[in-house]
Amino acid sequence: MTALTELQGQLEKVELERDAARHQEQEVKAELVAFQQAAIEREAALKAACPPPESGCSVNVSFTVNDDGTILTGGQLTLRADKYEQALDVLAYLSHLMAERKWKVSPAPKPAPAAKENNKAVAILKEAGATPQVIAAVTQATAHVKPVLEIHAVYMTIEPKAGGKINVNFFGNDRKQPHNQFADIYYTRTLDQLKKDMPFLAPETYENADEFTVDLVVGYTLSDKPNTKGNPYKDIQYIKSA
Repeated sequence: MTALTELQGQLEKVELERDAARHQEQEVKAELVAFQQAAIEREAALKAACPPPESGCSVNVSFTVNDDGTILTGGQLTLRADKYEQALDVLAYLSHLMAERKWKVSPAPKPAPAAKENNKAVAILKEAGATPQVIAAVTQATAHVKPVLEIHAVYMTIEPKAGGKINVNFFGNDRKQPHNQFADIYYTRTLDQLKKDMPFLAPETYENADEFTVDLVVGYTLSDKPNTKGNPYKDIQYIKSA
C-alpha cells in the first residue's frame, strides 16, 4: 500500500505540473494575440498619420484668378502623375485647362526705363562729383555712426500719394521668387527728391502708379525710433544701381 500511495502521489504531482504548463501556455498565447492586435492598430494609426508619398510627376502653377477669371497672378495649382514620363501629358492637360477656362499668364513687370544722357540730375551730380557712396560716407562720418545694411532689390512699385508725395516700395527675393511678397523697405519722397536719389532712372518712372523689375542696392540704417511692432524703422541712406 505504501508503494501504491507513493505512486499515486507522483501521478497527482505530474498532473498538477501539466495543468500549470497548459495554463502558462494559454497565457502566453493570449499575450501574443494582444501584442499582434496592438501592432495592427499601431500600423493603421501610422498609415493614417503619414501622408501618401509624392507622385512621380508634379507640376505646380502659381496663380490667382481676377474678377473676370482670366489672369493668373498668384496662388498654386498642382497637377500630378504616377511617372516622370507622364510630365508632357500633365503639361498638355494644363494647356488644355488654360484654354478651356480662358486663363492667361500674367505679363512680367516691364523694366524701369533708363535715364537719358541729358538728365539734368545726372549732369549736376557728375559735375559736383557726388555719388550715393560719398553721401553715405559723409553721413557715417559723424559722432553717432551706425552700420549701413543693404538690400538687393529686384522689384519696385510706385504709389503716388496726395500732396505731391510718392511712395516707393523695394522688394528683395531672398524669401520668395520671383520677389518677396511684402516690401523689404520703402520710403516717401517728392518727385524732385526721387530724381536726385535715383538719377539713373528716367523721371517718367515716378509719374504714375506702376511696377518694375529692377537691379538696385538700397543702403539703410536702423532708426532709434521703433514702429508699432517694436521694430526699428529703416532709414534709407542711398540707392544705387547694382
